[in-house]
Amino acid sequence: MKWLVWVLKILVAAFVILYAGDYLSLRYQFPHHRETLGTVEVNVYYAVKLKGKKTEFMRADSQEETCTYSLLPQMGYLPCWYVTSHRTKWVDIGEVLPRYDILATYVAACVFPVARPPRFLTSCPNRSGQGVAGQHDVSHLSGRTARSRSSV
Repeated sequence: MKWLVWVLKILVAAFVILYAGDYLSLRYQFPHHRETLGTVEVNVYYAVKLKGKKTEFMRADSQEETCTYSLLPQMGYLPCWYVTSHRTKWVDIGEVLPRYDILATYVAACVFPVARPPRFLTSCPNRSGQGVAGQHDVSHLSGRTARSRSSV
């Protein structure tokens, strides 16, 4: 068990030394005042989510992505060797609200109101537990008809 901890410490120290050396070589541009930042042309595709679990794919204009000439990600940029091997960038747009998230949306819109409730909510209960129209009706959320209980 002691040797495992010892090996782990050596590996962590080696990674810290590698990262620090990579950063210093990038920051101070050695060897020989090399360039630190480069650009790579990346193809951009949009994946637009539609109803019915369908997705439409559209190609956009290619973009220039900034990268660093280093081994590891530095200064908020990915290394150029990684960006050149991953020249395709996918951007997900939109998300269809799944059926099971409707109750979560109701709670977020009515219990913790930040903005106006979504269109499918006809009313939110007020603090006393009564709906805007005088009753707490959430039957439209589940698609079932509301049943009223009458006391016998």
